Amino acid sequence: MSKYYTHLTQEERYQIYAYKKAGFSNTFIAQELDRHESTIKRELVRNTGLRGYRPQQAAYLAQSRHQNKPKSIKMTESMVVRITHDLSHQWSPEQI
Repeated sequence: MSKYYTHLTQEERYQIYAYKKAGFSNTFIAQELDRHESTIKRELVRNTGLRGYRPQQAAYLAQSRHQNKPKSIKMTESMVVRITHDLSHQWSPEQI
């Protein structure tokens, strides 16, 4: 039974680096790491720089993308004002 996780670990990135340097295919690497082949392919496409795939650089790039991705804002300023107003009038969260 395979386990597919969302994020690669630093150890997995070093393993990908070593396997690629040894000439192994993405399919082989995916099987060894118990990952989907597309996960390995995306990792290599997204995080390979001019000097090739480097695990530390890959981790940095992945972290940067994660921090800079657009976030959906669910609580608008007008909602905060209304909620604050309603709470000041002793309304319960269910009533609001």
